[in-house]
Formats: sequence, structure tokens, C-alpha cells
Amino acid sequence: GGATGSGVALDAALRGLDTLLIERGDFGGETSSRSTKLIWAGIRYLGTAFAKLFSWESLRAPLRALGECASELKLVAVAHRERRFLLEKQKH
Repeated sequence: GGATGSGVALDAALRGLDTLLIERGDFGGETSSRSTKLIWAGIRYLGTAFAKLFSWESLRAPLRALGECASELKLVAVAHRERRFLLEKQKH
């Protein structure tokens, strides 16, 4: 039971396994002595997650996509100029 057991049961259920969570007493009844450890672990987890989120590796892909978008817009602009030139010079 507890937070770890709940997480394991959730993971197993999401993977399609039949699960049963058994708790000795009231669910969450013995967590107060460990709550500061849980908060500290959560803060460390968030710090690691934010550091990874704003790393150069995770920012590289959107920057690359913006560069590709800009090059495609240039191609469209050139094609539009060529089309306009052909329509002006050739009589239909």
C-alpha cells in the first residue's frame, strides 16, 4: 500500500494487468512521518525535470523546425514572384 504501492498499482493497471491494492490500515494513515521526505524528493524531481526541459538539447528541435519553416516560406515567396511574372508576360 501507500504511495509506492499506489504508483505500482497504477502502472500495472495502465499496462493492462489486473491489480489489487491492499492497505494495512487507513489508506495514507502512516504517511505523516515521511511527508517531508516526499516533499524533498518532489522538489528534487521538479528541479531535475526543469533543468532537462530547458537544456540546449530540448531547445534544439524547435529551433530547427523554425529554420525549416523560414526556408519553406522563402520558397513560397519565390514561387509566387515567378508565377506573377509569368502571368504578366504571357497573354492568355
